[in-house]
Amino acid sequence: MTASRCTLDETTTFTQAIKACACIRHHRCTNMDNNKITTTEDSHDSRMFNKKIQLVSGEGAILKDVDGKEYIDCVGGHGVSVLGYSHPRIIKTLCQYLQDHKPITCGHFYDENRAKLMDKLVNNTPAGLDRVFFCNSGTESVEAALKFTMKYKKDIKNKEIIAFKRGFHGRTLGALSTTFEPRYRKDYPQIPHVQFASYNNVDSVKDLITDNTIAVIMELIQGEGGVHPASGEFPGSMREICTEHDIPLIFDEVQTGFGRTGKLFAMEHWNVKPDILCLAKGIAAGVPMGATITTSTIMDSLTPGAHGTTFGGNPFACAAAVESLDIIKEEGLVEQAAKIGEFLQESLDPFVETYRLLREIRGKGLMIGLQMRTKVKGFIEKLREKGLLALNAGLTVVRFLPPLVISMDQAKKVIEIVESTLESL
Repeated sequence: MTASRCTLDETTTFTQAIKACACIRHHRCTNMDNNKITTTEDSHDSRMFNKKIQLVSGEGAILKDVDGKEYIDCVGGHGVSVLGYSHPRIIKTLCQYLQDHKPITCGHFYDENRAKLMDKLVNNTPAGLDRVFFCNSGTESVEAALKFTMKYKKDIKNKEIIAFKRGFHGRTLGALSTTFEPRYRKDYPQIPHVQFASYNNVDSVKDLITDNTIAVIMELIQGEGGVHPASGEFPGSMREICTEHDIPLIFDEVQTGFGRTGKLFAMEHWNVKPDILCLAKGIAAGVPMGATITTSTIMDSLTPGAHGTTFGGNPFACAAAVESLDIIKEEGLVEQAAKIGEFLQESLDPFVETYRLLREIRGKGLMIGLQMRTKVKGFIEKLREKGLLALNAGLTVVRFLPPLVISMDQAKKVIEIVESTLESL
């Protein structure tokens, strides 16, 4: 059988992509009535999410709902959508993969796209981080990191882990044990001996270090906990402490990776290297994927079967990730995130003095938090009514995670909407 060729290239527009891509053009689907969609989800959904609108399409940093209303997206799939929506090169890559009859297999077989992705990740992270375990999400990448440290420190019986107050690392049981928020952990069994230090407080970490400590896990910018960046010396101090005691240092860059903060990885702001790096969200242009990158010394403490995955590293997701990394580099999206992020923060900073409702602006690049003096649920709803999607980070912080492709004109519109909403309160 001869595979049809996808004729798209980097100049193809979204509309052209939809018309030209054979696997989309020939797709047959019976559309469900819009009311049926909402009633079905309301009836059968897990109800873990508080859904408000039905989105039907997106292009760049713009999303459109079922009624045709457009929104500037500053939710970004909780940080997933670094390339925004309907990038022609991603459409081409995924369509071509399927048209070429390539298999979607597990990690038991060699694959070109997986090899390319490993090569790109290893070459874009600090020297020594040369072994990669692929999975499907951020919480899975953290689970892997914790298991790797347990094997590396297998001779320690009563293993202790140091995490941080306000920290968030996922909701599966291992990752959940290192997540601080009590309401997330309530009623679930935990990994024993996880202790929480105060973020940006070196002495609080030193006070918890013992001969049984097997890992320190931290975010360089605490996302769910309120968009709190690490202070200037804190990551470096953690590196020194962990090196001194031979404790693996885990950086959770699930939300901060892949250009989000104006650097490809947030650790570049501090020039500090971890022993284990957790990645996900923006890695594969919206295709579910995670990765845990570590040293050969740590990885070699595991034997085959000590950890595993069914879908992790599947070639389809790897193809998306390879193309996504190329796009980020070739389109200068890291630099764009730094430039647009600087504009947004410089524009928002004066609002703290003007509007008493605001307490502080925090963040780096396109990861920005507005600390408010009241709960933010109503404020976020008003933003949505005006065509801006944002999300919370705790009860009193509005978080902005726009795609890296957001334009300067769109960023200016974000400022206009935020200011007009503040004025109306």
